[in-house]
Amino acid sequence: MATASRHASGPHGSGASLEELRGWHAFVHLARELKLARLARLAYPFRRRAVFSVVAMIAVTLSSLAVPYLLKVAIDGGIGAKDLAVLTWVIVVFVGVSLVNLGASYLQTYLTSWVGEHIIYDLRATCSPTCRSSRSTSSAARRPAGS
Repeated sequence: MATASRHASGPHGSGASLEELRGWHAFVHLARELKLARLARLAYPFRRRAVFSVVAMIAVTLSSLAVPYLLKVAIDGGIGAKDLAVLTWVIVVFVGVSLVNLGASYLQTYLTSWVGEHIIYDLRATCSPTCRSSRSTSSAARRPAGS
């Protein structure tokens, strides 16, 4: 197996070769590049809601993945075998999975937005008055669109 060539600046300017950035090392490298430690410190006061948001995201994913399996069971076990009991069971489970997906999707959207808004509020609150005045949106609002 040929070794990966070393790029002049490497992925994201690190100087590391692609081969060195596999698996866990790639995750750690990306976390450093994105400064996830700072983001984690900002999100720490809202950790419970952030964790529930991730749990809701997993629930949305799993409930979405259940639909093709339920269709397979409905076609093979219900329609193909002409078994109305299996088909009825699949419909009931499908409705339940759809309700779980709806609730988890709502919760994920709400919690993610809530945590993000509060992190931004905290960032703006910790920004000095000169920082806020120099980055005011009023100058952007005065400019005509497209200029």
